[in-house]
Amino acid sequence: VNRHLSFIKGDDRIYGRLSDMEGIAKKYGKEITFLPAMPLADLFYGLPFNSPVDWPINCETAGLEKYVMFQISQNCKFVVIDAEWVDLEKKLNDENRKYSSRSTLRISKEWHLVENTGNFQVYKNPAK
Repeated sequence: VNRHLSFIKGDDRIYGRLSDMEGIAKKYGKEITFLPAMPLADLFYGLPFNSPVDWPINCETAGLEKYVMFQISQNCKFVVIDAEWVDLEKKLNDENRKYSSRSTLRISKEWHLVENTGNFQVYKNPAK
């Protein structure tokens, strides 16, 4: 799927997710970031580092959600969110828990959903 991932072994599910990521990265260009828990995706796809953190979960952002949101809003036309993560967060219904991501949840609520691949949801920045 991607030369940087050529030695990773996985089943059909993993291959499908990585294929989706590759297609999304090519389709939406350089003004994207993948959230919340896909660190190094920018390196795999040659993207600029558009988010101030590579894993914007609550325990990593340490109360800096406004700064994180500002930087993502300034640098990203699109945000790609893991659909499995969104489903889990809806079930848990606690955006303040340590391993949730208020920033990611906010984007999923305030930005415009433009594509759902089944594996990932792509949101468009309403300001761009």
